[in-house]
Amino acid sequence: MRQFEPGDIVQHFKREMLSEEEKKTDRYLYRIMDIAVHTESREKLMIYQALYDDCKVYARPYEMFMGEVDHGKYPEVAQTYRFERISAEESRGDKIESLTLSQPDYRLMTIDDYEAAYDLWIKCGNGLNDKDDSREGIEKYLKRNPNTSYVAVREEKIVGVILCGHDGRRGIVQHACVSPDYRRMGIGKKLVDLAVDALKKEGINKVLLVAFKKNEGGNAFWESQGFTLREDLNYRNKALVEMVRIDPDYLAEETEIEKV
Repeated sequence: MRQFEPGDIVQHFKREMLSEEEKKTDRYLYRIMDIAVHTESREKLMIYQALYDDCKVYARPYEMFMGEVDHGKYPEVAQTYRFERISAEESRGDKIESLTLSQPDYRLMTIDDYEAAYDLWIKCGNGLNDKDDSREGIEKYLKRNPNTSYVAVREEKIVGVILCGHDGRRGIVQHACVSPDYRRMGIGKKLVDLAVDALKKEGINKVLLVAFKKNEGGNAFWESQGFTLREDLNYRNKALVEMVRIDPDYLAEETEIEKV
């Protein structure tokens, strides 16, 4: 069955109609970003980004994206499908080379990754506190869950993190983030897939997460990954020790309240 993965490079059939000189550019080349679901119609959409001009991001109905070329209208085109995958070597475009080099490696998270991961959580605005998210707190978490948290690494730099574990019954995803400089490359999806697969191997049948309501981008991402919103529940917690929240958004809100 023909399918695409985030990060795949595809060409539109109109690339065949370019001159040899124009084919040395990235025109009509695109990078697959993800598959989304329309919130109202539930229609499946392909999300992809142009690799030329201003690199706009597009959404097209999935069935249309995967469809064949209308050879009655374009008899001179040899390409079978509207979009077809190509390798980076098939293009001389600078953006293709750059994107290929940008693909990270993925591995299990260890406590040695703490400082870089913590800096990324702060940069991305994750909800943190001084106890659970201290080095000691994360080390304890990783010892309890040694095989379910992952990092994405490019050129020895951590560009994505997912903290994930379970209690023997339910899995939970926490502190998932991707550096703003490396988003829309399929890194978030890959991290989620790795964590979910690891949970399955440990016999976990269901996974949950908590996302701030104001994080519209994050909530849209989780919806696209199949994490449905439960509206029949109230989320409750109780601190057993005194904790200090240290995430940037919360501190900013507290400062505004003090000003008033």
